[in-house]
Amino acid sequence: MSLTGQASDGGSRVLVLAAGLVGAAGVALSAAAAHRGGAFTGMAANFLLMHAPVLLAIGLAGGNRCLRIASLALLAGLLLF
Repeated sequence: MSLTGQASDGGSRVLVLAAGLVGAAGVALSAAAAHRGGAFTGMAANFLLMHAPVLLAIGLAGGNRCLRIASLALLAGLLLF
């Protein structure tokens, strides 16, 4: 049960899990870019770190069906990047 009293569904859990993984990957790539250098690694790290809070906010807030579909499309684009 979530803090608002509504039961959370699987879609929200997937987005929160994905946000955690994306954030962790962004931090790892930031460390790699700082220690090894490389503009592309730093750019990919920034890209991941910018999208992780969006996925987390949508996953925690819930939202309507259209917002969840858009966030899953964002996640798919992020994985293809």
